[in-house]
Formats: sequence, structure tokens, C-alpha cells
Amino acid sequence: MKKRTASGKGISRLSIALVVVLVLLIAACVPMFNYITSGMVNDIAVSINQQYSRELNQQMSAHIAGALEYPFQRLEMLRCSLQMMDRMTGEKLMTFISRQEQANNIPYLAFVTEDGNVYEAKGYYLGTTRIKMLGKLLSGEKHIISDNETIAGNSFVLMGTAFDTPIPMGDTNICAAIIGMTNDELSREIVLNNQFASGYSSIIHRNGSYIVKNRATPFSGLNVFSIIEKNYSHTDEEISRLKNAVSSGEPYAITATQEGDDTFSFLYFAPVEGTEWYIVNTMPGTFIKSSVAKLQDSLTKLSVLGIVIIMAMIVILLQTISGAKMRKNQQELETAYAMAEQANEAKTEFLFSMSHDIRTPMNAILGYSRLVKK
Repeated sequence: MKKRTASGKGISRLSIALVVVLVLLIAACVPMFNYITSGMVNDIAVSINQQYSRELNQQMSAHIAGALEYPFQRLEMLRCSLQMMDRMTGEKLMTFISRQEQANNIPYLAFVTEDGNVYEAKGYYLGTTRIKMLGKLLSGEKHIISDNETIAGNSFVLMGTAFDTPIPMGDTNICAAIIGMTNDELSREIVLNNQFASGYSSIIHRNGSYIVKNRATPFSGLNVFSIIEKNYSHTDEEISRLKNAVSSGEPYAITATQEGDDTFSFLYFAPVEGTEWYIVNTMPGTFIKSSVAKLQDSLTKLSVLGIVIIMAMIVILLQTISGAKMRKNQQELETAYAMAEQANEAKTEFLFSMSHDIRTPMNAILGYSRLVKK
């Protein structure tokens, strides 16, 4: 029994020692693990955000392309309405334009004749002196989008379409139509503001100038490249690569760290099909840091859980080995006890037999001795 108690105490002391080692191991490993995995987790987070931004920009690009189809469809309907009018004149055309602008809340509507005149609601003028896109329309290009067009002191994004069949008007023909949208209306049509809680999107031209600037953008400026150069840490080579990629119509991603701060943002540039525009999706550093912190916290918890499981398995294994040894010792003790009992019984039987064998002749000798004395 003493052996069992000593063995039990030994196992208890070993278990306590293992628990202490486990606590110390966790206390030492967690900071070390955080340090080792911080770089890896950052790379994973940036990769995840890059993939997320790429998919988001693809969806946004498709969304914008779909939104830009609507003005062209509206121009086609206006062309059909205009074609049904008899004996078209300049006055009739201007009246038609005025009514359509008021009825359909169109900021700017105009029609172009083959001689280059642009008819608006309030009159007409030679369009080649005011509208940059007019030459392309007169040459027969079907759909054209031109940003930063200034008409009567207002900035518009103009969308023009050339007619397959010109509409006669006096001694000339109406060959194209133009519809204009302000930047605010374009932003409403495309629904950029507050569409994605984790980031924000803007539309730029390939030269970096904003066409639609999201109100969530924290920095002032009219050009995204200038904003990056002014407010983020960078190298001239990085900026050069970004500009070259955008000017050639290729998607590009850049991780930019703000000047004087460790906060960084992930910017993904993707072209909008059929235009000279780019979607710039910006993922703020706070969102990325939150993702990194959650990922790192999860990995730390998993590592601690793994250590606990490993140590628990070691404890169980030691307990199993100790139990097996105890059972073996118990069996040996029981076997030894049984053998001792057998030896004791054999000794008792031997002594009993010897006692009987010795007493019988001794009694005879003692009896004869008494007889001889008598």
C-alpha cells in the first residue's frame, strides 16, 4: 500500500509540474508567436483585400457600364420621337429640346447637324468651338463619352451618339444627339456614395483627374495622383508604375501609407469598359487593421489551443503509462503475495507433519522411560 501511495503522489507532482510548464510555455509563446506571425498575417490580409478589391471593382465597373447605357437608350428614344415630327425646323427642334429637358429632368440636351451646328433649348452655335467630342460625332462614332466639358459655365459629362439615319431639317440633316449630366447627377446615377461601408469608390480619368469624387475621400484635390504624392509615403518608381498602368488601361493595386502615420490604405484601380475612365476603390487602413487584428487574434487562440491540446495529450499519455506501471506493480505484488502465502502454507504443513512425526516416537521413548523407572 505504501508503494501505491508514493506512486500516486509522484503522478500528482508530475501533473502539477506539467501544468506549470504549460502556463509558462503559453506565456512565453504567445508574444513570440504574435511577433513571428505579424508579417505573415499582414501579407495575408493585404492579399485578401486585394482579391476583395479586385472583385469589388469588377462589379462596380459592370455597374457603371450598365448605368451609362441608360443615357444612350434615352437618346435613341428621343431620336425616334424626333423622327416622327414633320417638316423639322430649327425652332421646332429647340422647342422639342426645351420640353424634353423639363419633362424628363435632363440637365443638358442638344442635337448636332451635319454642318457642325449644335442646337440647344435657347439657340444654336458652331459646336466645334465649344465641345471637344464633336469631331468624333461628326465622323460617325456611335457612342462617345467626354468628361469635363464646360458649357455656359457649367461642367458636364457629355454622352453623344451618332444617328445611323440622319433626320432632315431644312437644307441640312440632324446627325447626332448629345445628353449631359453633372458630376453630382452622375454620382447619383452610379450610386457611389455610401454603397460600401468598408470602403469608398471614385471615378477618375486616365490622367488621374476626378470625374466623380466620393465624399468620403479624406484629402482635398482634383487629381488622385497628386493626392497620393502629397499625402502618402511612396517612391518615384511606385508613382511612375501606377501612372503607366493607368494610362495604358491596365488594372493596378497600391498599398499607400499615410505620411507621419502607420495608417495605410489599399487602392485598387480598374478600367471601366468602353470609356477612358477608371474606378478607384479605396479600402481604409482601419478596416484592414481590424481584419489583421481579428486574423492574428484567431491564430493566437488557435496556437494556444494547440499547445493546450498537446500538453493535455502528454499528460494523458503519462497518466496512461503510470497507470500501466501501477497495474504491473500491483500484479507483481499480488503474485508475490500469493507465492508467499503458498510458501507459508507449505511451511506450516511441513512443520505440522514434522511435529507429528517427531512427537510419536518421543512419546514412546518417554513412555518406556517411565516404565523402566517403575
